Amino acid sequence: MAETSGEPSGVGIAWHSINQRKHLPELDDWAARLAGMTDALQSLQYDEAEAEIDRLETLSGKRIARSPLDQKLDVDGFASMVAAVKGVLTISNTTAHMAGALGKSCVVILDDLDHLSWPVSGDRTPFYPTLRLVRRNQRPWNAVLDEAVVVLRTLIEHAE
Repeated sequence: MAETSGEPSGVGIAWHSINQRKHLPELDDWAARLAGMTDALQSLQYDEAEAEIDRLETLSGKRIARSPLDQKLDVDGFASMVAAVKGVLTISNTTAHMAGALGKSCVVILDDLDHLSWPVSGDRTPFYPTLRLVRRNQRPWNAVLDEAVVVLRTLIEHAE
């Protein structure tokens, strides 16, 4: 899916964290949003098996290209993968920071907890101009993910 050379294509996704403090959408919520996306999907998720990538594929009915590397061990390779997609939809994690640092169109979904990495309010951060924050604000996760997909599509269209 995502090539390491040529024009960026598809959307990179990361949906899981081993951090038990984070409140994240369920796989069913992710799957419902991914099912409606027309872009090819590239996993930017670490520990894909633990993150239940097979189940996410089954639930969404979408093929998700697997990561050929361990992003915790190969940061340069991971940067190349992020650079190869048109946009990124992710939770707050290393993927968000890599996408922001590379100037990729990126949407980070945030739960209602405080996050040291992100401003307390608003949808932008001065560190990453191409990144947008979509906050839960006590809404159902499906509404948050719906908004995130629309925002990402807009960012990608304006970047092209």
